Amino acid sequence: MKYLLTLVSLFLIGCGGGKDYHSLSKFDNMCDSYEMQICGDDTNYMNEIGVDSVQTLEIFYEYKLDVGDVYQPVREDSGSFVGDCEDIALSVAEVLYSKAWVLKIEFMAGERNGEGHSWLKVTTTNGSYRYDVGGKSSDVYFIHEVIVLKDES
Repeated sequence: MKYLLTLVSLFLIGCGGGKDYHSLSKFDNMCDSYEMQICGDDTNYMNEIGVDSVQTLEIFYEYKLDVGDVYQPVREDSGSFVGDCEDIALSVAEVLYSKAWVLKIEFMAGERNGEGHSWLKVTTTNGSYRYDVGGKSSDVYFIHEVIVLKDES
């Protein structure tokens, strides 16, 4: 758990997507296609595909930019889980959703160092943390849109 709460990522690649946000409509489209707890369903999609921890997800994660910036959970591809920044952020949110020590999960769409990017703000019983694939403490973030995925604070 301490590893997760430090929210340090092993990845050095960012999202690299454009600045076309419209996050809520993209999120709604994803929820129409997948049964996920972050969408209000009873099924935890990540558990269904055998991912029960953020560490497991990170170990087997491979960055792959999707065409059209489609919001979706990471996909299994040749033994890896592939996706871009919003895919990994939404998948991590799904893994964390049922954890009692996670009080609030916010999906952020905006910019990191001037490039389109998505990340999470996770509030736990021990404080609030930013979860970002490839994020560094020196990065500059600008938030355009926020979707609250869980709020028990």
